[in-house]
Amino acid sequence: MIRRILSAAVAVALTAATVMTAVVASAFALYALLEGPLGRPGAAAVVAAIAALIAAVTALIALRKAEPKAVEEQGPADRIIGLAREKPILAAAAAVAAGVVALRNPKIVAAIVSAFVAGKTAGKS
Repeated sequence: MIRRILSAAVAVALTAATVMTAVVASAFALYALLEGPLGRPGAAAVVAAIAALIAAVTALIALRKAEPKAVEEQGPADRIIGLAREKPILAAAAAVAAGVVALRNPKIVAAIVSAFVAGKTAGKS
């Protein structure tokens, strides 16, 4: 488990280093290409402007993805169902735990069933 996490961290670090190397190399190549016609200050300004433009576009994309979605009002049952869909292993563990409690103490099950039935009959009248 820890080996997988470390391998993933190394892969992310290597990918980031490779991307940074490519960015620096492409910026230097662009500078070398523009140095002749624009001179050193002009080439540096164009490279800086392109880097700023890329950073701005990246920030806009990240902010657009980070906007929170509209949250609808949910009842307790909807929240439980949503949680079960998002985390099925947790839902299965909770169901097993509820089954164990029901087997060990049937009075709790009887109380829950009677409360449920009383709630249904009170809602009809």
